[in-house]
Parts: sequence; structure tokens; C-alpha cells
Amino acid sequence: MGGHVQEGDGARLAVRSTPGRTEGRHREAGALLDARVRARSPEQAARTAATDPRRLVPLLLAAARGVSDERYRDVPHALRVAGHAA
Repeated sequence: MGGHVQEGDGARLAVRSTPGRTEGRHREAGALLDARVRARSPEQAARTAATDPRRLVPLLLAAARGVSDERYRDVPHALRVAGHAA
């Protein structure tokens, strides 16, 4: 079975990769996180990092940077409040 992205309760996102497909899955996860950062509050976007902060915090920050200066300021703050180094 190939790698896939799962969304559970709407606040959690887990990224699982299959060898050789990491780059494609990284882009796919980035696109999903970009959509989440655009559509949800910074606090909701920050909760997404709970499943794998080491991987998801940098992706969330990159997505926020691409949205707007305001979102790039708000998402790192929400990540810090949630206990994740941003």
C-alpha cells in the first residue's frame, strides 16, 4: 500500500511516506497544509502539528508564509501557545 495523508478529527494530520514517494507526498502534505492554513484559524492550523510537530511545524510555517504577512505572524504565535517551537 502506498503512502497517504490522513485527517482524523479535523484538527490532526498525519503524513506517512513510502520509500521513493517522499518528495511527492511532501508536496501533497504541503498543499493540504496550505489549504488548512488558508481556511482555518491560526489556532486550528496549529493544532494540526500535534501528531508530528517535528515534521509539520516547518510545513505549517512555510504555508503561513505563502498566505500573508499577517498569517505568518499569527500561525507561529499559535504554535508557541500550543507548545510547539516555531
